[in-house]
Amino acid sequence: MLDNANLSTGGTSIDVTEKVHPFFKNIAIKLTKDIGLRLCGVDLIIVGDISKPAKSWYVIEINSAPGLDHYAALGKKQQNIVEALYTKVFKAMGKK
Repeated sequence: MLDNANLSTGGTSIDVTEKVHPFFKNIAIKLTKDIGLRLCGVDLIIVGDISKPAKSWYVIEINSAPGLDHYAALGKKQQNIVEALYTKVFKAMGKK
């Protein structure tokens, strides 16, 4: 077994969206805006419990073209989240 976090090469995905403290969501939103993107993947390493603000955290990657297919494959709920996200993005692009 590979010790691997990359989903495209065999890593495992666990949905913790509902457990993540707003502190980290706000960090991801700020980073996205600061680098001028409308949509991206922000990978963080959190030292401690993700349901609480942390004193120690690190940005390991900001991906301007995140692959959401692995997340959507986790289940119907995640698939609906991805579909709603893309619908929102496409509607926003049409307003230009």
